[in-house]
Amino acid sequence: MDKRKVYFIIFLIIIIVCPWFNGKLVESYSSYYVDSKDSGYVFCESNKEDSSSYVIQSYDDEYDDGYIVSIDTDNNYTFDIHTKVGVKIIRKQTGNDAADTYYIENNGFIKFTIDVYNIKTGRKIRTIDMKNKFERLGLDNIQPDSDQEFFITKFNGKNFVCFMVKNSEFSGDRYDDRGRKFYLCLDDMSFYDGELPNEVEYSDSSESIEEYIPIKKLLPKNLITLNIAVKNMFRINDSIYDNKIRIITSVRSLPYNNEKLYTIFPELKDEVAYLKRKNIFANIIFVFPKDIKAEEILELMSPEGHKLVFDGIIVKAEDSYDGLSHQVHSMEELRKYIKPDKE
Repeated sequence: MDKRKVYFIIFLIIIIVCPWFNGKLVESYSSYYVDSKDSGYVFCESNKEDSSSYVIQSYDDEYDDGYIVSIDTDNNYTFDIHTKVGVKIIRKQTGNDAADTYYIENNGFIKFTIDVYNIKTGRKIRTIDMKNKFERLGLDNIQPDSDQEFFITKFNGKNFVCFMVKNSEFSGDRYDDRGRKFYLCLDDMSFYDGELPNEVEYSDSSESIEEYIPIKKLLPKNLITLNIAVKNMFRINDSIYDNKIRIITSVRSLPYNNEKLYTIFPELKDEVAYLKRKNIFANIIFVFPKDIKAEEILELMSPEGHKLVFDGIIVKAEDSYDGLSHQVHSMEELRKYIKPDKE
């Protein structure tokens, strides 16, 4: 027999037989993937007269209100955040009579950058390489939190971006994820690991009073999309610190014709038209002065000339403060009876 054939047969035997020992497969199978997260910043604009502003954030496919782009307390900054993390999964197959065992090996950040934009000019101020900062601190096991949300905090008159990360440490077949906070000062680039020295003022939505206004019957049917309503509620984040009201909705839900809205934000109409034409899904986060009324907000979000109609609007007993149902005829009555919804 040809020697090459003999060697080939031996090679096949090694491949087939050697992984098995005492009836159990002991070969390890490993895979590697890169987990990428981007905040999807698209555009921002600010009105000089009343400091109203907005930020547009793209997302994939269906409505997703996670990873919201943050806007700081003074309407100075917004961010575009890019992260890539290398993760290695090792699977050990122990045979048909036992469950497979998985080991996860964290390969750390491949990329973690923050692009800082001036919200009044729309210009990028700087790019911060957070991966480099972590490496300098010797933090090799840091990776983004699964529910990553960046927010602004105010301390001693300065603006800090705070981000939650995980410190993942693996030992054998167990791993421990511990949350950690890091603060980066956008004014002087100082960096804090852990809590800031003193009490700080948070301006993220989790520290805000949230008022939900039911609008399903107040707006035209073509505006009631999955992107303008959360359980048929229009979400208003009313921050108790910065005297601003935040509105989060979909670019697709914005009216094409609304003279008042596009007078406040002259560049928005072209951006909306472009995103719709390119079929790009995007959220928009508006920031208005705190004294703006809900009626004014609905007017800005509706087609030109649309009037609010309260015919047949009933606050159900389970949604009212007093446990009774009420037919309402105005926004004032709606506020009087309906309970805010936190869902």
